[in-house]
Amino acid sequence: MIRKGIRIFCAVCLIFSVVILTTDAVRTSVTGVETEAASTQEAAQAPYTLGVYQGKIASFHTGSDEPMEVFEVYLDSLPTVNRQELLRGIPAQSLQELQRLIEDYTS
Repeated sequence: MIRKGIRIFCAVCLIFSVVILTTDAVRTSVTGVETEAASTQEAAQAPYTLGVYQGKIASFHTGSDEPMEVFEVYLDSLPTVNRQELLRGIPAQSLQELQRLIEDYTS
């Protein structure tokens, strides 16, 4: 009798755990899509981008292939996360924000 109760309890706990994990996975997936969409929209509206030109950090007018300025900081000298961000291009809404990004990534 007790074993049957323990089995039922374990089954209920297992089902409850699956429901919680599934709900969390769905929530995380939806949040990731919303964040990516917001980031894409922000990048499309930003007039400036910090990115990479010939292996070095450079600032650009968004959409231009010619850099405004190239800095003597090689992409290979940065941590992996920073490299990935720069390769995607980091949007800046103003020259002040671009300057802050330049200081963050070149110092």
